[in-house]
Amino acid sequence: MKRMIVVPVKGGPDQKSRLAGRLTPASRSSLCSQLAARAIKRAAAVVGVENVHVLSPAQELAGDAVWRKDLGRGLNNELSAFRRDNPGALFVVVNADLAFLEAEDISLLVFAGEAGRLAIAPDRRQTGTNAIAAPPGASFAFNFGDGSFIRHLEQARPREAVIFRRGLAFDIDTPPDLDAALAEGFCMETGPA
Repeated sequence: MKRMIVVPVKGGPDQKSRLAGRLTPASRSSLCSQLAARAIKRAAAVVGVENVHVLSPAQELAGDAVWRKDLGRGLNNELSAFRRDNPGALFVVVNADLAFLEAEDISLLVFAGEAGRLAIAPDRRQTGTNAIAAPPGASFAFNFGDGSFIRHLEQARPREAVIFRRGLAFDIDTPPDLDAALAEGFCMETGPA
């Protein structure tokens, strides 16, 4: 089975806008680049993955990964179109803002997906979704956004695998997220401004 790992990376001035009161635009951009590079590197280290794909509006955000242009239709529509273009693949989506992501975290999603299960990794609050593995042929619609974990879970039942891992749960969206990540040892390449 072909394994596809997709890392969506948002570009432009709206990156991490909820951190605007805490970080300068340059610091937010640097943080996003740092986190995306980590996610791409960890995804590339998963055994059996030939290519990591980055869904983004600008090719330079992809680094060494395979770039897929985000056409601005919204994340869920972009991911759905990408998955339709690769019907025989295990389609794994990993958010780019995970402070402690490791290859082993992604491997658990891959293993669950290869077993025919829809694997979902919630955020720390178990409200949002930070990663998904959808096996080929599984009926599934991406529903990223506020409250997405429950929406994804409802679709996946009874074949769901919920993956609770620090590396998949710990995203950085808000100042409290950033503070918690820093307290747990996350090191920003550029400090808060």
